[in-house]
Amino acid sequence: MRNAEILSNKSDGIEKFVKITTRFQEVIEQMSLPIKSNPSLILSEFAKADSARQETFLNKISLYTELIELAAVENINILRDKRFLWQSFRKLNVVPSSDLFEKIAPGDYIEVYDPNGIQIFANFEFCALTSYTFEEIAWFPWEELFGRDSKHTEAIMNEFARCFTEAKGPFKPNIEDHLCWEIMSEDKKRATASMKMFAPIFGLDKKPKAMLATSNIQLLI
Repeated sequence: MRNAEILSNKSDGIEKFVKITTRFQEVIEQMSLPIKSNPSLILSEFAKADSARQETFLNKISLYTELIELAAVENINILRDKRFLWQSFRKLNVVPSSDLFEKIAPGDYIEVYDPNGIQIFANFEFCALTSYTFEEIAWFPWEELFGRDSKHTEAIMNEFARCFTEAKGPFKPNIEDHLCWEIMSEDKKRATASMKMFAPIFGLDKKPKAMLATSNIQLLI
């Protein structure tokens, strides 16, 4: 590919980035959502990335924008309403086990990760807790954002793998309550984490495509 073509593709990517992230910011402001947004913090990372990773990120931001807009139309409370999670599953073309929703309690922090450890969904209870922007959460892998003692990190990775290799439905992960902290943020928030449930989320082919985690998190002052 010639240099001019490379530069043109990069310019197209940046233009899409600005358009899609700006729309996302407009929607969360209109809805007064407890979510932090600052696309400029990851713009340089985005510009350096290959087109596949750029597209994955932009699709994720677009998905959230659509979910929020749909929730507004259908009068769904984005906080503490399981219908918002169900909407996200439908948009992602994934299917939970039949007993998943009855195991999610009001106020649970909910996160969904792909097999590479990239977060593809988090409820706004989680987003309001962390000092990261939504764009940072959507761009960086879990282990680059949050730190834990190696013992607990290993336990999480083992239970994470279990979702994709063994589990048929929700289970209580074998992870002790522990301290965790933000690695990349200025605030460096610290919290105690209690992992309540891990669960595989299945594709239409009935194979695990993602994992859902629920937790209780208490910030430390």
